[in-house]
Amino acid sequence: MSTLTDAVIRQAPTREKEYELKDTERPGLRLRVLPTGRKVFIYRFSFQGLYASLTLGAYGTMTLAQAISARREAADALVAGIDPREARKPKHDDDATVTAHVHRYMKAKAPDWSGATASLAKAELEFLIDEVGAKPIRAVTRKDVQAIIDAALDRGPAAQVCTWKWLRAFFQWCADRDDIAESPAAKIKRPREDTKRDRVLTDAELRKVWRAATDAGGPPAALVKLLILTGLRRTEATHLQWSEVGDKAITLAGSRTKNGSPHTVPITPAIKRLLDSLPHTGAYVVTGADAGLGGHSKAKKAIKDGCDHWTFHDLRRTFATGMAKLGVPLAVTELCLNHKSGTRANPLVEIYQRHDYAAEVVAAFKKWSAHVESLVGAERVKAAA
Repeated sequence: MSTLTDAVIRQAPTREKEYELKDTERPGLRLRVLPTGRKVFIYRFSFQGLYASLTLGAYGTMTLAQAISARREAADALVAGIDPREARKPKHDDDATVTAHVHRYMKAKAPDWSGATASLAKAELEFLIDEVGAKPIRAVTRKDVQAIIDAALDRGPAAQVCTWKWLRAFFQWCADRDDIAESPAAKIKRPREDTKRDRVLTDAELRKVWRAATDAGGPPAALVKLLILTGLRRTEATHLQWSEVGDKAITLAGSRTKNGSPHTVPITPAIKRLLDSLPHTGAYVVTGADAGLGGHSKAKKAIKDGCDHWTFHDLRRTFATGMAKLGVPLAVTELCLNHKSGTRANPLVEIYQRHDYAAEVVAAFKKWSAHVESLVGAERVKAAA
C-alpha cells in the first residue's frame, strides 16, 4: 500500500490478472490496473451493511486530482446517508441510456464514415438498441453483449463477426470517453475468423433466385433483381434514391459508396424495365417509401428459392464472375464494380492509364443484362408487386 501519486500510477506494472493499489491517505480510493494496461480509479465503501464500489473514471481521461475530488464527493454523500452510486448518476436518465450513447456515437463518427459504413453501423447497432436500448450504459454487462453476439449467428457466421466488431468498437468508444469504466465487450473473443466466401451462383441457381424473388414480390424482389442486374453493394441498393436515377445512368456520390469513389451504372433496357415497374411513391427505389430498406435478413428469408445457402454479396460475386465468362476484360469489370483494388491499384496504371472505358462499361452492362434476360425471360425482369 502507498499514497497514490502520478508517479506511482504511471509506474504501476501490467500483470496477467487485474489488481488494485490502495491509497493510504484517502480511505476507499483505489487504482484498478487491468491486464490491458488500462488504469481506473474506484472508490470502495460500505453502505447499509453491504460492501460496494463506485467507478470514478479512467486515468488519462480523469486526473488524479479529479479522482480525489470525486472520491471526496462520494464520501460526503455517504456521510449524508446517500448511496454514492446514486449520487453520481446523471441528472437526466435518458442521457445515460444505451440508445442515447449510440446516437452520440453515430453523430461523432459520421464525418469519418462513408454513407455505406454509416448504414452498416446503424443496422448493427439497432440490434443492440433492440435488446438493451433502455438500459443505462453503465449497467450493460458482458453477458448482455455476449447474448447479442450469439443471436447474430442466426443471420450467418459473417454477420456474427460483423456484430462482434461493431459492439467492440462502440463500447470501446464509450470507455475511451470515460462514459463507462471498461468495455463489456473487451474480453469477448472473436466468434470465428472472417470467412472468405467464394460462392458463385450457377445460371440455374440464378434463375431460381430471380423467380423466387418474383414470387416474394415487394422490396425483397426489387432488391434482389437490382443487385443481380447492377452488381451494386447491398447498402448501395437498399438506400438507392430516385434522385440518383437519371435517364441514362444511376449515379452514386462518393459519400454513398464503400470506398468513397463516385460510381455510375448505365441503365440498360433490362434495368429500365425493372425501375419502371417499381412504385414511385417515396424517395427510395427499393421500398417505394421515404426510408431505405432495413431488415435485410427478413428480405432474404422472404425469398424461398430452394438453393444452397447464399448471401446478397454472393450476387455481386456472381455478377463479376459472369462478366468474366462473357469475355469482359478485368479492368472493365472492376469499373463496373467500382473497385479501387486489383489492376486499378497498380501505381503505374493509376498514373499513366487515363482511358475511362466509359463505352466499354456500357457494353459490359448490356452484355450482362442480355445474359440475365436469356435466363429469366425479358417479361420477368419487372419486379412483382
